[in-house]
Amino acid sequence: MMNNFLELYHDPRFDDVVFMENNHRVGIGFRKMLLFLDKESFYAFLLQVRQTSENNHIWNDPQVQSVMIETPCNGLMLLITPDELDRLQKMLETANDLLNGIPEWQNPAITTAYATTAYRNAAGAMNAVSMN
Repeated sequence: MMNNFLELYHDPRFDDVVFMENNHRVGIGFRKMLLFLDKESFYAFLLQVRQTSENNHIWNDPQVQSVMIETPCNGLMLLITPDELDRLQKMLETANDLLNGIPEWQNPAITTAYATTAYRNAAGAMNAVSMN
């Protein structure tokens, strides 16, 4: 069975986000990887990317050139530079804005417990990497 999809984001640097209508998943193509996420995993990943981006403690250190962030896919982490993180966040935020307009995919109510758990996971998964 073919999967109908809606393009949510495209950049010629191989950055794409699509919504697959048949199984209500999001496909994220970034750099040379492809992730397929359900709704909860997408929002957890978006929250983690936001919090990593906003973590001035890490990014203000001049020796930190990249960080590792965990993806919702078991065992897969991204070693990502600040520019790549900005690119990834732009992709996910653009896709999120469009997903919120699709009735089959509504932004879940992020409760305090959900947000706290996602924040702990994001904070625990960030590892600064200094490259000398």
